[in-house]
Amino acid sequence: IVPAEVYQEWWHRIYGPGKVNNIEDFRNRVKQELASVFGPQADRKLQNDIVEYLMHNTTITLPESFLKKWLNMARKEPLNEAQLNVEFEVYSQSLKWRLIEDKVFKDNNISVTHQEVSDYTHALVQGYLGQGANEEQVHATAHRILDDEKEVNRIYERLYDMKLMDVLKKAYTIENKEVPRSEFEK
Repeated sequence: IVPAEVYQEWWHRIYGPGKVNNIEDFRNRVKQELASVFGPQADRKLQNDIVEYLMHNTTITLPESFLKKWLNMARKEPLNEAQLNVEFEVYSQSLKWRLIEDKVFKDNNISVTHQEVSDYTHALVQGYLGQGANEEQVHATAHRILDDEKEVNRIYERLYDMKLMDVLKKAYTIENKEVPRSEFEK
């Protein structure tokens, strides 16, 4: 394999005529592409780090014996002590996170409207179908999605998560750290 010569024709073949005209344009274009690939992964990592921090540093006392009894009663088959402890651990962590989320939502007046869900769905569909799709196609596809209760609930959850992260990002000092790809993937 021999590295390609860097010249205008090469950039035209990769990005199309007139899109990249010099090495600086090329580097910026590659940077944008990498950011679009790794940006969402970095956001998920940040979200996981914030959740972990809040879970570790927030004290919430749950009524353990009551919740274990309730968990056991809610099942068709009673659990043995070991199974109940495992299930309780998962449930209690989930409940703790839900209580933290609810507090942040309440303190910051976070809500999601049906209009926001509709707008978000239309934008998703537009992105999926591309610029060649006409408005009727976008509207019809978005309408089908909005008729599916499970999909609507997922979109509500996604919008709540996005708003929650916006608030949390403003509440904490976030230090950007450049790392090699191999470390990032770990």
